Amino acid sequence: MSDQKVLRVSAEEGQCGERSRFHTQVIRAASRLEAQWPTWEAVPPRAAVDVVVAPGCDPSLGDEGYAIRSESDARIRIEANSDAGAANGVYGLLMEARHRHCRNPFATSWAITETPYWQDRRASLASYAMGMSKMTPETWTFEDWKEYIDFARSLNVNRLSILGVFPYHPDVPESYKGRWRMVEQARAIGYAHEHGMKVNVMTAYNHVPTQVFWDHPELRTEAVRGYFGLALCWSKAKDLIMKFHRQSFEALEGLDGIEVMVTEPLGWCLCDQCRPDTAAVWLDAVRELGSALKERNPDAEVVFWNWLSGFFTALRGIYPPTTEIKNLDRIQDQLLDGMPEGTVFTDLSVNQMETDVEFGPRLSHHDSIEILAEAPKRGFESRNFLFFMDKEFGMLDRLSLFPKPFLDYTLSEIAYTKALPVAGVSTCRLAPPGRFLSDYFSMRLAWNPDLGRQELLDGAAAYLTKSAEEGEAIAEAIGRLEAYWHHRKRDDLLLARDAFDAAAGPEAYPELVRIRDGLTILAMIDDFAATAKAFEEAIEGDDNAVEAKGRRDVKLLEVYEALKAYPIYQGLTTDGLWEPRSIVMHLRPRMEMWAQRINHSEYYH
Repeated sequence: MSDQKVLRVSAEEGQCGERSRFHTQVIRAASRLEAQWPTWEAVPPRAAVDVVVAPGCDPSLGDEGYAIRSESDARIRIEANSDAGAANGVYGLLMEARHRHCRNPFATSWAITETPYWQDRRASLASYAMGMSKMTPETWTFEDWKEYIDFARSLNVNRLSILGVFPYHPDVPESYKGRWRMVEQARAIGYAHEHGMKVNVMTAYNHVPTQVFWDHPELRTEAVRGYFGLALCWSKAKDLIMKFHRQSFEALEGLDGIEVMVTEPLGWCLCDQCRPDTAAVWLDAVRELGSALKERNPDAEVVFWNWLSGFFTALRGIYPPTTEIKNLDRIQDQLLDGMPEGTVFTDLSVNQMETDVEFGPRLSHHDSIEILAEAPKRGFESRNFLFFMDKEFGMLDRLSLFPKPFLDYTLSEIAYTKALPVAGVSTCRLAPPGRFLSDYFSMRLAWNPDLGRQELLDGAAAYLTKSAEEGEAIAEAIGRLEAYWHHRKRDDLLLARDAFDAAAGPEAYPELVRIRDGLTILAMIDDFAATAKAFEEAIEGDDNAVEAKGRRDVKLLEVYEALKAYPIYQGLTTDGLWEPRSIVMHLRPRMEMWAQRINHSEYYH
């Protein structure tokens, strides 16, 4: 074919061929292949991997699929219809070699053909004000972003969503604390583009810098007491709000999409202008933000966070703003009828809501609209947001810092999603370094939702280890950890911790070491939870409460001292500057909430 192009990767020549004709994502993927080469053993002389893009070579591969074939004992061929497919194929080869603990890929007979089930496979990272260095994305430097982007791209994720923006503007000096975050995020956007990933940001439509909120009490949202945020009324302050959104779009150069959140604390306004037609306010905001970004990028994606809109009537009285909004039962239809053409709907599924601890029992008495199915009927694409993976208060009450596989729940939700006409799925992550296992499972299932439980366990274990023997032990350990979160049996947790500890030698992969570190601390928290429970029981029985409190406080200090050894948990220790402050303000409140979760929650999630 005249439009075929070939990039050859070998130990002797590095990357040779038609480099200039390839998208940078293929070049970057080939560089990862080059970097891996020295770790292989007994590679034949003049061995090479040919990366071939031949449009139309195999229509069944589509735009992102690939085929990997052994042509001889010294030649592997990766073929695709596009640069995206070719890059996916390189990552697919590297991933499969790691899964097989392959010391010499040329000694394996390759015959793999893969295509993604969903075309949209995105990873969403919450850039909220969690304030834990290295652990939470709003504290990340460019190097931290690079590490996560490399991991997500290796699993063929093709879009990154940054949830939450810290707006700044030169006219508001106090907002400059958000500037460095945007600088680092802008660099991350450029890096993601080089690797073939697109990047969106999600923001509340009426969010403004903190100082602007305080400077304009007359423009603030009129919200339910105890349920508001740093937001201004759209009807009164649209031009001022848009000034800051436009500045964000300028700072985040190259942005591929805007995701508009309209509900939750920031979005609701109960003033006389907004309250009569809440849906009209939200629709206007989507149009304005979408148009502003499209001025800079005409191909930008506009995503509407439908967030709970289909459940409002069922949640009346338990979701604060629902008691104050008129025409509550019509909002969902108004949004579907008035949404600009081409907008993407994202929401959590009815299945996630019905299995939710708080909302599920309430929803069982209502016929809820599955927006992920309804939106496509109206001509819109939809995405399932896997919110169960990391609910936003998880840093406080759901132990989001620690390994939690969510394997069974993820398999169930993915199976449910397959029956829906969605265009893709998105992960949800608050603290990525602590949750490798959950990310791995969900990202692999986004590519191939037919993978089975044991296949996923074995794959994760192989990815984390350097030998088949270690892999078997770690697969069992992950299963034990999953069982712990189901049943809270301490023995399961300790067996998982010990297996990871045994595998965490000097040459271990960093992902495995982080899981080991997380399990070590989690086991101590589980122990603390037992002393906290004993303290509660002593108070109730008026029996040795002082002694029980003393044991609990000793355990708390033991956890604090242990945390110092693990860099990704420094946000609970040294970030507080002074130990008494760290313990009282950062660690103790979380420990008490975590103990409550372990002692009193009967639910897996």
